[in-house]
Amino acid sequence: RGVNAERIHGNRSQAQRTRALAAFKAGRIRVLVATDVVARGIDVTGLSHVVNFDVPHVPDDYIHRSGRTARMEAVGDAVTFVSREEEGDFRQIERAMGTRIPRRTLPGFNYEARASEGLEIPLGERIAVIRARKAEERARARAKADRRVFSSGGSGRAR
Repeated sequence: RGVNAERIHGNRSQAQRTRALAAFKAGRIRVLVATDVVARGIDVTGLSHVVNFDVPHVPDDYIHRSGRTARMEAVGDAVTFVSREEEGDFRQIERAMGTRIPRRTLPGFNYEARASEGLEIPLGERIAVIRARKAEERARARAKADRRVFSSGGSGRAR
């Protein structure tokens, strides 16, 4: 809340992705969340931080993600949240890079706690939200087309 952010992922149209990336590059948004599906095509100079919310299974993916901060001799930080289950993949990345990546722990954070399943929105509910949003988008597009026909003096939409 309170942070201008945008997202880029495979379910967004190319136009939506382009607008989000342009807004990020122009500084109109401060946070850009991207999946690996589209992240490889992103080139942003002056990127100061990359946050990995999961550990990639392939070391090259980690190197590619984190390397976004080091373009043209630039310096930046990459932070990766590593669960106990991902520790093996993280060590594999370190071996591939030939270096140990520093670990930091957060004081007071319960590392033994399990994620609550209540955080996951059920699939049926997510689908219903997407369908409702698409129906709203179609209704807005129809209303816009109707306004255009009406304002141009036409007799209405062809059906």
